[in-house]
Amino acid sequence: MCRVRVKLAIIFFCLLFWPSITLAKDNSYGAIILLDEVKNSFDAQGREVWYEHELIQVLNQKGIQEFGEVVIPFSTKYQRLKVLKAVTILPNGQRVKPAKNAYNIVSPPFVMQAPIYSDIKYQTVSMPALCPGAVIEYAYELRTIKSYMPGQFWAKNIFQQEYPVKRAIYALSVPKSKIPKIILKHIHLRPKKEVRGDQITFIWEVQNLPAIDAEPYAPPLEELAASIALSTVPSWDKVARWYYDLAKDALKPDIAIKKKAKELTKDCKDEWAKIKAIYNYVAQNIRYVGVEFGINGYKPHPASQIFRLRYGDCKDHSTLLIAMLRSVGIKAYAVLIPTTEIANLNERLPMPGAFDHEITAVLVHGKYIFLDSTAESTPCGQLPPSDQGRRVLLVKDGKAILTTTPIFGPKANQEIYKARFWLDAEGALKGTGKLVYTGVYAMFRREQFIHMTAQQRQRTIEKIINNFSPGARLLGMEISPYQDLNQSNVRVGFRIKDDAYATRTAHLLSFHPPLPSFSHLISLVAAAKRHYPYRLGYCLRKVAEVEIHLPQGYRCIFLPEDYRYTNDVGRLEIRWRKKGDVIICHEVLEVSQAEIPVDKYAQLRHLFTLAVKLNRNQVIILKKTLLAKRVKGPVQEALRSPLTAHQRQECGQRDECAVL
Repeated sequence: MCRVRVKLAIIFFCLLFWPSITLAKDNSYGAIILLDEVKNSFDAQGREVWYEHELIQVLNQKGIQEFGEVVIPFSTKYQRLKVLKAVTILPNGQRVKPAKNAYNIVSPPFVMQAPIYSDIKYQTVSMPALCPGAVIEYAYELRTIKSYMPGQFWAKNIFQQEYPVKRAIYALSVPKSKIPKIILKHIHLRPKKEVRGDQITFIWEVQNLPAIDAEPYAPPLEELAASIALSTVPSWDKVARWYYDLAKDALKPDIAIKKKAKELTKDCKDEWAKIKAIYNYVAQNIRYVGVEFGINGYKPHPASQIFRLRYGDCKDHSTLLIAMLRSVGIKAYAVLIPTTEIANLNERLPMPGAFDHEITAVLVHGKYIFLDSTAESTPCGQLPPSDQGRRVLLVKDGKAILTTTPIFGPKANQEIYKARFWLDAEGALKGTGKLVYTGVYAMFRREQFIHMTAQQRQRTIEKIINNFSPGARLLGMEISPYQDLNQSNVRVGFRIKDDAYATRTAHLLSFHPPLPSFSHLISLVAAAKRHYPYRLGYCLRKVAEVEIHLPQGYRCIFLPEDYRYTNDVGRLEIRWRKKGDVIICHEVLEVSQAEIPVDKYAQLRHLFTLAVKLNRNQVIILKKTLLAKRVKGPVQEALRSPLTAHQRQECGQRDECAVL
């Protein structure tokens, strides 16, 4: 089991404080970790004892709310938990212990939804008498009674948090005959060594670690923080063989599974159609219970049980999917994957603790295609952003294949907006349009629609159309069958009317083009600088194609110029043209990287800022009668077509142009 999960869950939900003479000067973090002490020991069989001692000073109400409840997850099947100490130390030195009823063992939400996971529990402790300056102190011991991989062990520990750490200690005790491979990240520190009998202890101690800035869209804490990881597992083949042996019996399909798989594929004309039919069934009929890989052990439940109960965690989803696919002759394999919620796989350190999720791979025409049936809104052959670009372990007949999941390019993840509008002489706008979502955008919108009522879906579409036409009324809409995973795109058709779209004067109509405002992009890059990479998680492409039919008797005199901009992270293009009394605008915003390095963040910010500002350009149209009667000479000639920037500048210096 990944020990860092136990540690992080506790620190995330609660943290504790130690007596402090004075309140820390900088209380913006809410709390300071005064002591983070871990003693981690293993025996030759791979059984583990994890001792943790925390002292955390809460600085204000924010810290009290964040850390007032200690939460320790554990497995009743594999572990024994003992809380050794819990006390609140007030600023005056008074010690207040929690009452007996402050200690509770509760089931996490996923256990209440799915009883077969009932061996996962949370030990909670409600800390009493908390106030600014108080310190929570607690200690516990978590003892593994059954080794996950006999004779082998692995562990992770994170020294740094999103709060300042005054002192952190990690003591690792192992048999002298079983020294693990150890990798430190973002820290250079030689351990102290102590030898007692057959055990050797390595001790790492660090002080005054700064807080990790919790920037939005940053990589996970495990990638950014000073940390240590260790393992005795000799190779990835060892991991693959271990998991293969663990899961092989669960993969056997029973009669019911074979019957259902045959029924689903009876009309399929090729192999890919069979894969899609079975994938769609598992994705949409087996309720996903979100338990991180390893937190409930590593052995999946039997496919027959999963099929009967209609729910399971990620490894259960994969197990049933593989069993059904193999029953109709499809080659399918388990894939262990570290999602973007944790650090990517380090090939130098083989261990099961490198993963937090399991998906499936199928071999089609000599190429592996990855499937994640836990993502109910993701069509077959696509992947949610958290699965893209990850180093994975594909378990093929007990052998390890290390490979990488794809990152789908911008054209795979499109938000396409096409519309045709008519503007009248009063400034009202009416028309029809459609929105087409592909890839990640289709996943987002499908997931949203699935869990909405009809009224909520309508309000969502109304919000979307008001993004490009504030005040518009939705006259009608039509949504494609978003529940159908065979339709990879989600489409929305609409009819709208905006009674006051253009600004009207005696002789002019002016308006912003009815394009997506992109205003939300500014909030994504509001900070001028970043400390860490910007992880969008996917590439993207936003396309808009709009026709605006001008009212009779009007002519366009000002049209924004075409604009093209490209940098290292993406591109922006806006093209305008006039065809008779129709104005046509084509716009493309594209981001070609799923993760933006710190040194390229300014380029992303500039790209998004340009997209927002350029959509504020106005179109101006003038009555044709005014052109004929009041504008003479060379200015009249200039107004026969949209003006260039140079022409507009010259025109602005002439008295005849005052009418504009």
